[in-house]
Amino acid sequence: MTREEREQRVFELLRSRGLEVEAPISEIVEKKGKKLYNRGVSYEFVKDDPEFQKVASENQWRERTARGLPSRMCIFKFLKDTYEPWFGGMNQADLKVVDPSAWRALQNRLQKDEMPAWLRLPKLSDRYLPKPGTPEYEAVQQARRQNRERMRLLRSLQPN
Repeated sequence: MTREEREQRVFELLRSRGLEVEAPISEIVEKKGKKLYNRGVSYEFVKDDPEFQKVASENQWRERTARGLPSRMCIFKFLKDTYEPWFGGMNQADLKVVDPSAWRALQNRLQKDEMPAWLRLPKLSDRYLPKPGTPEYEAVQQARRQNRERMRLLRSLQPN
């Protein structure tokens, strides 16, 4: 089966499941006519900020019960209470460097739930994404959902 035939079959499967797919994901994103990633922005890593390092060293996730916090505390609330001043410039890679236990707790939680809109903590690869709620951000998220569904269907079509 050629790539074009496979892609056509996947598109038909996606349409049969109620997803509106007109073209490959890259074409859908380009079709919107907007630049989705702002690659011209200079980016400074928060992990290099001495004040951030000090706060992180004093507020490690694994030591939260010693500071009087509940052991079953929500990781989203912990991140907001601890690192909110750095939201907007901070990403998950910064968190992984300064507080690996909090990063692991976040990854575990993200397997079950989506990140709340108020918690702006993107992956390093997403640092140039537009802000949530904008049409550009929604276009990227829709393309990602369609791509995940397409890849899942492609894996199910492959012989074992």
